[in-house]
Amino acid sequence: MTLVAQNTQATPIKILIVEDEPIVAENLARNLKQQGYEVAGFAKSGEDAILEATATHPDIVLMDIMLSGNIDGVEAAGQIRHKLGIPIIYMTAYADKTTLARAKQTEPYGYLVKPFKPQDMWTTIEIAIKRHQADKAMIARHAAQLHVIQEHLDQLMGCERFTYLPHRLLLQKEFERIVNSIPPLQDINGKTRNIPSLFAPVICLRLDRFQRLSNSLGYEKSDLLLKFVAHRLTAHLSNCGVLARLNADDEFAIVLKPVACKTEVSNAAQQLLEVFSQPFLIYEQEIFITASIGIAIYSRDGCQLEQLLTKSKKAMNYAQQQGGNRYEFYTPVINKSYSNDLALETDLRHALERQELQLYYQPKVNLVTGKIVGAEALLRWHHPDRGFVSPGQFIPLAEETGLIEPIGEWVLKTASQHIYTINKTGLGWIGVAVNLSTFQFRKWDLRQQLIQITLNAGIAPKSIELELTESMLIEDIPAAIQRLNALKGLGIKIAIDDFGTGYSSLNYLRHFPFDILKIDQCFVRNLDRNIKNQAITKALISMAHQLKLKVIAEGVENERELAILHEYQCDEIQGYLFSRPLPLEDFKQLVLSGKTLTKKYEG
Repeated sequence: MTLVAQNTQATPIKILIVEDEPIVAENLARNLKQQGYEVAGFAKSGEDAILEATATHPDIVLMDIMLSGNIDGVEAAGQIRHKLGIPIIYMTAYADKTTLARAKQTEPYGYLVKPFKPQDMWTTIEIAIKRHQADKAMIARHAAQLHVIQEHLDQLMGCERFTYLPHRLLLQKEFERIVNSIPPLQDINGKTRNIPSLFAPVICLRLDRFQRLSNSLGYEKSDLLLKFVAHRLTAHLSNCGVLARLNADDEFAIVLKPVACKTEVSNAAQQLLEVFSQPFLIYEQEIFITASIGIAIYSRDGCQLEQLLTKSKKAMNYAQQQGGNRYEFYTPVINKSYSNDLALETDLRHALERQELQLYYQPKVNLVTGKIVGAEALLRWHHPDRGFVSPGQFIPLAEETGLIEPIGEWVLKTASQHIYTINKTGLGWIGVAVNLSTFQFRKWDLRQQLIQITLNAGIAPKSIELELTESMLIEDIPAAIQRLNALKGLGIKIAIDDFGTGYSSLNYLRHFPFDILKIDQCFVRNLDRNIKNQAITKALISMAHQLKLKVIAEGVENERELAILHEYQCDEIQGYLFSRPLPLEDFKQLVLSGKTLTKKYEG
C-alpha cells in the first residue's frame, strides 16, 4: 500500500522555499502546488530568507543549507525560528556530523537528505504541521498556567517580603512616571529647551548600626522593627514620593516628587532624619535607631534609576562614615575622596600579579541523591595586611575602575584549570558555575574567549555554568538573547541568579534560553518561619519547572529549610548546612570523602 500525503486543510498551508538552484526550486513549487499547498515565495540566500519569512510569515520553511550570500541556511533558520517561531524543514545533500549538530541547535521539524522522493517531502510536511499545532497548543496551555503563577507571584512579590513595600520593578515604574511628568524648561523667550524644569531627588536610606542591633534583638524583633520603620516612613512621605526596600535588610530607596531647588531637598532629607527621633516600641521595649541618607538628583547626577541609586548609595556610605544620623548629597568629590578606596584600588591592581586572589568552591547538592553534583566558584581576596577583603567591597570597586575585565578573565581561566584538575583526579564530572559580570557579558568576543579558555584548559565547555543577574539582561533584551544563544551553542549552561530580588517578571524570563533558576537566599532564610517566603518559593519552583528549568536554592542553613525545599521539589541546594565555600584542595577532599546530604541530614 502506497502512502500519499495531501493537504486536506480548508486554508492552504503556505510554504516558503529557500533554494539557490532555480530549477530545483521550480520543481519543488510544482510538486507542492499539485498537493494543495500554497507557495508563499522563494529565496536564494539566507538574508533573503529572513526578509521573505518576515514579510509573508509562512506556515513552513523548506530550507536548503548551502546558499548564496553571507548567511547559510542553518544561521537563517536559527533567526527565523527565534524571531518568528516558524517551523523549519531542512533539505540538503549534507548529512555530516558537524552540519547535523548545527542544524539540531535550531530545533528543526524535519531533515530531508537530497535526493528525496516527493512522497517523503509531503509526509515530512504533514508531520511537521501536526507537531507544530501540538506545540502551539501546549505553549498556550503553559502560558495560561504561567499567567496564573505570575499573577500569584505579582501579589506576593509586588511588595517586599517583610515590610510590604514596593520592590525594585515598581520603583522603576514610579520613577519613570515621576520624571516623565516633569515639564521641559522654557527660556526667557518662551521657547522650550530639552532640559527638565524641576529636579527629582533619589534617596538611599540605611539604618545605622542595624546589624549589631539585629544580633541583639533576634530575627522576630528585627523584622518587626523593619516593619515599623517602613510604616513610619510611609506615613511621613504620604503623597510626597515613593518608598521601596532595597536588597539589603537595612536599606530603603525613596524617589521624591520633583522640586525646584536644592533647599527643598535638604529640608525633605532633614525631615526624614527626624522620623527616627522618637523610639520604636517593640514588646514594651524602646528601640532607638538613626539613619544615614544619600541623595542623587535627576537629571544632574544621571537620568537612569540604577545610576542614581548607585550614586545616592555612595553618598549614603559617606554619610555613615562621618558618623551617621546625617544626609549627604552625591558629588564627584565623594566618588574620589575616600583615601581608603584609593589605597584599596591600588592594592587591587596588584592583587592579580601578586597572586592574592583565590577561588573558593561551594558545593551544589542534588536533593534526590544527596550527592555533590557541582560547585559555585566564589572569588576571594586575601590581602597580606588587610586579611580577607569582602567581595562586597572590592568587586564594585573592580567594576567601577574597569579592573573587572582582567579579574573576570582570570576567574574563567582559573576555574577552567581547576575543573580539569578535579576531573583528572578521578572525582567524576563536576560542573562549576562562574558569576559573570555585566562588563564581561557585553564583550563582543566573549564566546570566542570562552572557546579559547576551555580549549587551553582541556575541558569541554559544558563543564562551565555561567550565572547572570536579571539587571544585566533587561537593558537590551534582543541582544542579550542573541548572546545567550551563542553561548548555549557551545554547550554552556546558563543560570539566572538571585531571581526574585530585582525585576522578577515572566514576560522576559520566558524568552531567555535559561537552563537554571537560582532562588536567592533572602527567600530561603527563615523559610520555616516566614509564610510569605514559603509561598514565593513554592511558586518560583513551580514556575521554573513549568519552563523546564532546574532550580537551585542558595543559602540553606538548617534542616527545617531543607525539608521545606525538598517538599517543594527543589532540585539542588547550596549553603552552610552542607558546606561553606572551600579552597580547591579542601573541596577535592570533600568530594573524595563521599559525603552526601543524606548522611548529614540523617545523622
